[in-house]
Amino acid sequence: MEKPYNYDSNRIELAKEIVRKENPDILILNEAYFESENESKILMDYQKVFKFPFYVHGNSKGGLSPFWGCALLSKYPIIEVNNKNRGLGGFFRSKINVKEKIMNLDITHISPIPYLGNKGQESCIKQILKDKKENYILAGDFNSLSPKDDYKESTLVEAWTKFEKNAKKLIKQMLKRDAIKFVLSSGLVDTYKARNAKFDFTIPTNFLSNDKSSGIRIDYIFCSKEFRVLESGIIKNNLTEQASDHYPIYAVLEI
Repeated sequence: MEKPYNYDSNRIELAKEIVRKENPDILILNEAYFESENESKILMDYQKVFKFPFYVHGNSKGGLSPFWGCALLSKYPIIEVNNKNRGLGGFFRSKINVKEKIMNLDITHISPIPYLGNKGQESCIKQILKDKKENYILAGDFNSLSPKDDYKESTLVEAWTKFEKNAKKLIKQMLKRDAIKFVLSSGLVDTYKARNAKFDFTIPTNFLSNDKSSGIRIDYIFCSKEFRVLESGIIKNNLTEQASDHYPIYAVLEI
């Protein structure tokens, strides 16, 4: 996101309609910008926009605040939060009381690899998972590819070159898949793969590119084995094609 920053009311309305139709119990927003006072005079009240009874926001504790962060909205009480966001290393920890059961939820948004380095991505994941609890969910934009998805490097590089100047380096590093390999080695379940055998991508929507040969899956919801994955997917329709450059993902979980 580069200056000048613009408030796009049309995309906000699209996002509101998506949330209204899907009616989630818990909503996570990565790149939830402008939640606090800032020089651009744009101020977002995500709780008012999406109408959830419980809401917390985590700004990054680095040079990008208040332009970078995440929002957590819930129909259930959010009883504890710990904002560990650092610059482009997203890590926001919370506890949610779901009908007297405590759900431990971590939100992450890891920097694209060329700017942080592959070891930086993996170290972010290790930091998050070193003391994970039971009833655990890890969700967000990982900017990382999964070893469970097959890609052709030359096809991705050719497609991404149209909108990413570091495409060759980005794709080469992503294809190492180290961050998601570590998540899976920790015993967490990839909720999308638990219910969907066929590959699908979470970026790009038509808002970013009509060339779907550039499609990659970098947004995930992982859960511990105390959960049963009833349903999961990537939401693709006319609304989600324009509301964001990523498609929203979802998981229906039973504990």
